[in-house]
Amino acid sequence: MTTAFDAKNPALFDAPVPPQEFGQDGGKFYHYYDTLADEIDDNMVAGLKEQLDGLLIFAGLFAGVNSAFLALTLPLMSPDPADDTNALLRDILFNLASGRNDSLPSTNALPSKTFSPTSKILTVNVLFSVSLTFALVSSFMAVLGRQWLVYYRKRTGGGPERQRWEQLKRFLGAERWRLEGVLDDVLPSLLQIGLIIFCISLTIYLNTLHPLLSRIVGGLMCAGLAILIVTAMFAIWDKFCYVDWPWDAYVANAVKDLLHKYLIAPVTSLPDYVKRKEEGDGTLQITAIRRAICTSDDARTQAHAVSNILSITDANLLVRLANDEEFDARVSELCTSSYNRTLQLCGRDRTDLATATCWVYRAAITHILLSVRDLVQDMRHKRMWHVPWTTSDEPSLFPSSDLTQNASPNMTIACLGFTAWSINRANIQTTARRRALRSTIDGLVNPSWKCISMITEVMMVQWDIHRGAFHQVHAAWIGNPSTVHQNLKSLLEESNDPWCRDRDILREYLVDIFKLASKASADSTADSTRRPVIAADSLRFSQVLVQGNGSPSSLIDAGRQLRVESISVLQSECEKLSGKRKYLSEETVQELCQLFTELMADRSISSATVGRRQTISRNEDDCELVSLFSPVLKQMHANVAAEERNRWGYINEEEDYLTFAQGVKKLETIFASFEVASYRKKD
Repeated sequence: MTTAFDAKNPALFDAPVPPQEFGQDGGKFYHYYDTLADEIDDNMVAGLKEQLDGLLIFAGLFAGVNSAFLALTLPLMSPDPADDTNALLRDILFNLASGRNDSLPSTNALPSKTFSPTSKILTVNVLFSVSLTFALVSSFMAVLGRQWLVYYRKRTGGGPERQRWEQLKRFLGAERWRLEGVLDDVLPSLLQIGLIIFCISLTIYLNTLHPLLSRIVGGLMCAGLAILIVTAMFAIWDKFCYVDWPWDAYVANAVKDLLHKYLIAPVTSLPDYVKRKEEGDGTLQITAIRRAICTSDDARTQAHAVSNILSITDANLLVRLANDEEFDARVSELCTSSYNRTLQLCGRDRTDLATATCWVYRAAITHILLSVRDLVQDMRHKRMWHVPWTTSDEPSLFPSSDLTQNASPNMTIACLGFTAWSINRANIQTTARRRALRSTIDGLVNPSWKCISMITEVMMVQWDIHRGAFHQVHAAWIGNPSTVHQNLKSLLEESNDPWCRDRDILREYLVDIFKLASKASADSTADSTRRPVIAADSLRFSQVLVQGNGSPSSLIDAGRQLRVESISVLQSECEKLSGKRKYLSEETVQELCQLFTELMADRSISSATVGRRQTISRNEDDCELVSLFSPVLKQMHANVAAEERNRWGYINEEEDYLTFAQGVKKLETIFASFEVASYRKKD
């Protein structure tokens, strides 16, 4: 279906770039989709119009023939006036012959008073009338159908954006109310049923004239009916048979399915039809994507449609794609063959274009599976689930730096998720596989916190700490800070293990990870409510790095730099909130409390032993941490005091303030213990 790729001009094929928002890819998807939608609608309307034109012509001829026979048989339903005349003349002649000269006796009833049509004549007229009714009804419906098609393709104002979605709504309405089925199946079926009834009535009528004539015509009609039944059976047995009858699909289904689909389901869903709400933007976008992928044969249309899947983050919308069997099979097939297919279309030298296209398909499938994991029960039965097992090693299972540098955040995260999920199934040597991650990391200029989480999962799989299980990849995709923290601690422990293979590569990656985390924590474009939380998480990660036993100086320096920048972000956020009656979130304060609690636990220091001379600082970096964090804690305390002054001595009972004040008090206690422990020296 639709226009195929122009093999004579492969330059027309451009690599799809997944947009951050649906359709914001320079209008490429909308261009290809509009061409596809117009072609589908034009083909459907042209086919239905041609069908209705033929039906109207045949119905007119059939109604004329039927009316001619009715003109012959309808008079047989009423008495013939000539019979009464003949009866009266017979009585007159009888009186004359008997020599009577009086009036005619009234005892003899006229034939018209006792007339009753025979059962065969009654049956013939009923069947002829029913047959004519079917022809007239089908003709009337055909005229209405042409009007419906005119409305279906009617253009309205409002620009191309409004026309596109309005036409898609009409398409969904026509599909929901089965417009094509009514015009293409029901109307011809009505005419065919009328024709069968006409043949039966004609046979009965001829039988009233002469039995031999009825047998000859009836035998020919039975032969035609037998041919009809045999061809229908062929169509049921072989769906690619050239014969296509409107009722083949119904006969092929079981009675239970027929009752449920055409009787029970429509009745039970009638309230939904009555109260139906208009489709939202997300539903229209999902429908447009499915329509383009499942209907089009154009590689450009398919690729740009798949790229827009990555801009949809609503899991309830993506579930519709995941549960659609046709879409599942189609997109899995396209993903598996996308690399070689692009090379065949554009030339064997366009490996960069083929690689980019293949990664778009991989990322889209991974994005769907990760988004709907908690909403779909039988994911292992989806064909998309098996894509990592069927995808060849070409291209590499690591996205290139050019791809990640120009990709949207969702594209980058999905690519890393695919890598973490499928890397253990690649036929690549371990060391080469680990070095291949370098190109991906180099392309990450301003990664999100979620992206950093996914990189740590890839590294966990690379160094065989995780096995690439889907639930582990999904946990990293969620981006829970505790999960990232645990992954980094495991990677640091692995890097300090003298028996660790490729330890230098792992340490290089860890330095890069913490540099990326530093950028993420200082990103001014991040959500203002999340920046303090990210900074607190980064501070915890920096301490793990700085305190790592046996860590190289490059890692320690990266940790110190991350620590300085994280504390700077925290102090800046506290100053911004000062005087605005806003506070750091409970999650941020708890994260800071957890940091100093862990530091105390690592040094076996408790609040009960603080003040005793046995307590010493085992790390000179503790003093640096104290000096860096003290201004932040003072600012937090100042925010609490300022709020109390604003209340003129009354206690602020707002829940946010109480939570913040209690958290600050707890943090001050823990930090005081840590500060004393850091500066006290053993006598």
